[in-house]
Amino acid sequence: MFTETIEHTWEAGHSLPHLPGKCASLHGHTWRASITIAAAHLDTSGILVDFGLLKARAKTWIDTHLDHALMLGADDPLMPLLEPGPDGTPTPLATMFLKRGQRLFVFGRDFTDVAWPSVEGVAQLLAHHAHDWLARSTTRRDVYVSQVTVRETDRNSAAWHNPEPPIALHTIAGQGGVAGDIARLILTNAALAAQPAPGVLATASN
Repeated sequence: MFTETIEHTWEAGHSLPHLPGKCASLHGHTWRASITIAAAHLDTSGILVDFGLLKARAKTWIDTHLDHALMLGADDPLMPLLEPGPDGTPTPLATMFLKRGQRLFVFGRDFTDVAWPSVEGVAQLLAHHAHDWLARSTTRRDVYVSQVTVRETDRNSAAWHNPEPPIALHTIAGQGGVAGDIARLILTNAALAAQPAPGVLATASN
């Protein structure tokens, strides 16, 4: 098994007002994401995927949507101050955000799988998009996103792990016999369903 990891850092603020403690206040971090891909073998060039292609796609998306952005949850008490009123008129704060070009990324709205911009939530957000970045960086279909780790400080991080890495099925599907037939059937049904499995989050802190 081979793995390859790309990393990217960005600056962003967030708030977790539903949790006790100082993280309820607006604050910021230098975030670092590590995206790991895996496959059973290298290609004829001796690589898994071109580092440059994969990192460029990850960097472009992160820098466009998250870098120097304010990440909030849709249920954050600050949101009414940043949304237009009932008559559609922007609030003074929303007007100032627009004038400054302040980026706002809302979990539960811009990314509906997670309600709050916790470090775990950011890991799941990037894992969600990493599958697309990988698919557009290679024609290989045996390479998969294995893990996405996001670090908000030197002591706090969270990781998304792929709960169903496809490599074993692809390997078995290339074989004969009943096992190969079953593996090919599973892969065919999975492709038809086109339902990506949710990730499993594992946290590490302190």
